Amino acid sequence: MKRALFQGRFQPPTIAHMCTVETILSEWRSAPEVKEMWDACISFHNLDHRVSCDISKRPYFDKEFNIKYPPEEFTIVRPTPKEGDANIDAVRGKIFSELLNREYTFVYPSFKLHNTNIVKMVLENGESWENFIPQGAYEVFLRIKGPTRIENAYRAKLK
Repeated sequence: MKRALFQGRFQPPTIAHMCTVETILSEWRSAPEVKEMWDACISFHNLDHRVSCDISKRPYFDKEFNIKYPPEEFTIVRPTPKEGDANIDAVRGKIFSELLNREYTFVYPSFKLHNTNIVKMVLENGESWENFIPQGAYEVFLRIKGPTRIENAYRAKLK
């Protein structure tokens, strides 16, 4: 049986990412801090027996990607791009399969919200991070001062 490989930066993992993982699981598996958030989230939701987090380079930069994640064992799974997504999200799905010489499978999560939108909703509209980051990951996110770090990066981009 093949395992699913869901790629992304996940900085931080949000409820939209979790919804995508749940969708992948229902239909079909950088940094140490990101891995810690994912591991905490996976554990909190009792998904340890079905999901694991493995940090890897972006596949098109990793010449060993198909060796580490052989096509006969792993299916690359991504959420289907939708209107309003960044152009790069749609382009990735089209060119990655060619660059890696393997197929991508797309899922249709019931909820999808890009991190860029979440950051704006929190920093510009006063929403709470707690509304967007699943339990488990949220506690780690606070401990590593994720809200302050994201706000600083966001403010620096505006300058």
